[in-house]
Amino acid sequence: MYQTKNGDSMKSNIPVVFKAYQFLKDVEENLAAASKDAFPPIRALALRAGVSTMSMQRAVELMKTEGKITVTGKGGGATIQRAHPSFAQNRPGKGSLTIELGRREYRWVKTARLISEDILNGTYKENRRLPTLKELHLRFGDCYYTLVKAMQALSASGLVREAGNGYAVTPLARPVRTTLYLFAHKIILPAHLNIQDERHRDFLRLVEVECKNHSLNLKIAGGDSLDDPEFVREYKGRALGSIVWGAYWENTTFLNTLMSFKHPIAIVDDAEKYRAFIATQHRTHHNLRFFLANSAETAGKNIGGMLLRLGHRKIAFISIYETEPFSIGRLKGLRAALSVDDARNGVTALIAAENEAPWNSPAENHKDRQSWKRLLESAQRVVPLKANKHYLEKLDFTLQTIALEEKHRRLCLPLFKRALADPNITAWVCANDQIAFLAADFLKSKNLHVPADISLVGFDDLFRSFQSNLTSYNFNNPMVVHRIFQHILNPLSDAMTNKNAPVEIPGHIMQRESVGFNARR
Repeated sequence: MYQTKNGDSMKSNIPVVFKAYQFLKDVEENLAAASKDAFPPIRALALRAGVSTMSMQRAVELMKTEGKITVTGKGGGATIQRAHPSFAQNRPGKGSLTIELGRREYRWVKTARLISEDILNGTYKENRRLPTLKELHLRFGDCYYTLVKAMQALSASGLVREAGNGYAVTPLARPVRTTLYLFAHKIILPAHLNIQDERHRDFLRLVEVECKNHSLNLKIAGGDSLDDPEFVREYKGRALGSIVWGAYWENTTFLNTLMSFKHPIAIVDDAEKYRAFIATQHRTHHNLRFFLANSAETAGKNIGGMLLRLGHRKIAFISIYETEPFSIGRLKGLRAALSVDDARNGVTALIAAENEAPWNSPAENHKDRQSWKRLLESAQRVVPLKANKHYLEKLDFTLQTIALEEKHRRLCLPLFKRALADPNITAWVCANDQIAFLAADFLKSKNLHVPADISLVGFDDLFRSFQSNLTSYNFNNPMVVHRIFQHILNPLSDAMTNKNAPVEIPGHIMQRESVGFNARR
């Protein structure tokens, strides 16, 4: 077995280093096309290339000697940058792969390098047969053993494959995949988010930051994008993986189309009733995982347990989302927590009627539309429409948001009155923080104090909850996003886990000043 000047095994290492080197060249070309300089970390490069960190480090050293990159630091944490032309011009070995083996290059290594250069420059076309060993002997003058060893190295690197009694060129590596696609429902795309959607905005920003940390591009699209042939062609060439957020994954046609591309898929939703459906899909696509961003039932149990420890035995659950899975799950968990003997049936559910659910836009109400129209007409007399159209669009958006909040208030008001009418209720648990804010305003208008008179709890832990000292449940979105990226970047990392079960990230109760001990006990 041949040895390098460092004493490493050449037979086992050179093909892998060659594969890593080719991958680095693809990354360098993509960075140059995007006018960027920074490479991902060596560990991330090795992971994507499917080689060891040591092999990737040796490939980095080869590119460094050619003057194509600069390296700062040592080991897997080294920082890699593209070299500027003025720097690269003065470096030796520019433009070709040179593998140093002591003072000379072994014959089989040189032959493998020359054939690889012919493949890369197009002399030998993809899927075409290479010359026979006899023809290669006439060209290079090498013996049969040397030629076979060179072809074995090329085959191990993925440049050629066996074809009958000879070898053929495999399709060359395409541009490295550096785009993460996030498929989301229209109502949670950035252009449609309003101030009521802080939880959605927070998740999107966390995904964007994590993409930046891994030198990935983020592209957000609707589920119907896969119906566009041009989008599908772009997706095939660029996608590293996909995040499906919202209800699109319930569409079997959409999900089957996405799975056909064989990329890692992370599904994010809070609809726990679809676990069985996802479990069947795991058997057809091992790279698909379901991430439970909002474990509603677990959150409800945790909130109920906290209130029990504080002495509360009669609790009101207030919601205007009668059929939404997150609301149903939170109520179910709350009831499970208060199923102990002295608090049995201790949860009073106060939920708005189905036909009053607030998901429909207030713009559908004729009276609301007329009010907005009058306000906009008044604004146009103050702000010229042609010169300040975008201001009027912002005003229209703000008016819709205010109208939506007012509609929520109207729906909640009778629920608040019913909760207040029961003297045994000592804590209000609201389906989300938005309802809790409305509840706090209502209690203040009745000269009641939180938590001295009523303890108040919400879900989602918005920034306003922190500002107003509202106790809320934080669903730990940063850890959810971190686990999603672990799956996207390395689907095999969780190969030993039960893929039929969703990845459920534990959340936290952010206990603040809006809850206290039950003073009536």
